[in-house]
Amino acid sequence: MATKNDFSKQSIPGHRLLYLESVTSTNEFMSLIVEKNAAENGLIVVTDKQTAGNGIHGSKWESEDYKNLTFSLLTGFNNLDVSEQFYISKCISIAAYKFIDQLAERPIARLKWPNDIYINGKKVAGILLKNTLLKNSIRQCCIGVGLNVNQQNFLISGATSLKNELKFSFDLPVLLQKIVQSIDMELRKLVKKEFAIIDKLYFERLIGCDRHLLYRDLDNRIIEAIIVAVPLNGHLILQLKNGERREYDLKEISLIPAGTDGQPTY
Repeated sequence: MATKNDFSKQSIPGHRLLYLESVTSTNEFMSLIVEKNAAENGLIVVTDKQTAGNGIHGSKWESEDYKNLTFSLLTGFNNLDVSEQFYISKCISIAAYKFIDQLAERPIARLKWPNDIYINGKKVAGILLKNTLLKNSIRQCCIGVGLNVNQQNFLISGATSLKNELKFSFDLPVLLQKIVQSIDMELRKLVKKEFAIIDKLYFERLIGCDRHLLYRDLDNRIIEAIIVAVPLNGHLILQLKNGERREYDLKEISLIPAGTDGQPTY
């Protein structure tokens, strides 16, 4: 029988840890206490059982109880314009792949626009952000992270875990400390407005920016294109083989999964 993970002994500088054995969603719980002004910057809410976890646009996040990392982190900003908010997404994506590469001791993680983390063409982690605004600035951001760690069997095709890819089990409290430290490090670049460095690190691992891949648009048409830019608005700019450039938001385009409909491995 699975037992709960002991996060109580984990100390992460600059953070307070709140463990809930079961909750519908760590992001949802964090949002509720933020609304009541009861959450300080640096707070981490972590759970062993997330019963209604969501991804982008309400997609469900599958997570076996006690085997994966599901947490939310509240961070504050003093001087981040609302137009720069997609840089939060970039920083968390970079932090996640660096953390995984460190575990593997080699570069194995890649990014799927806008901020999913993949290993060998399969999704290993997802990120969901919720910003609190003050006029034209980002006041706070609730960073939700779902990381598949020790789970080995998935109902959703195209999913994987660290255990499946690296062939050994991990201590979840230790991993939480490491990934939060990686997030803190990358967010410092954002505080210092190091946008060029962030862009470089993001594009170094972005799937589809180094070769043409297949995408499906809203009209169910398959197009072959290469990523040429992800501007401030977070949209995806693709260039077709004929040189035409098209801009899409998240709802308008999807990358075809590796190994289906003629899509090569990525």
